[in-house]
Amino acid sequence: MVAAMGFRDDIRRLTELQQANPDRSSRELQQMLADEKQVAKDSEYRQYFASTAVETYVDTVAPKAWKRSGPGLDAMVKNYIRIVGLVPEDVFGMYGDQDGERSTLRFVYRDRPEYQEGRSRFRQAMGE
Repeated sequence: MVAAMGFRDDIRRLTELQQANPDRSSRELQQMLADEKQVAKDSEYRQYFASTAVETYVDTVAPKAWKRSGPGLDAMVKNYIRIVGLVPEDVFGMYGDQDGERSTLRFVYRDRPEYQEGRSRFRQAMGE
């Protein structure tokens, strides 16, 4: 069983991540912390995972990316897929909040090492 991290633990770990990765943005560091916490949580259930289970990635795109991508949701989705380099067989889907185009959008897909660089390119292109 993994002990839950508190606020101070999060701050301490973010400081460590920042020192180890000075070139990363605060958003990337927060995502790294969230990923670590998810891995720890997943370990509780690992014994129940199906043998065919794959590592999935859920990327949250803020509403401001929609404005910079061009007109509407379609342009942003197309830009995300092209810049990150997603291939159809890795994509499980996407979903958003119920606020329409003012909400965040989440892409769910099988994670691969090359997508990490693509996500960085997308964040840079969107000015994050």
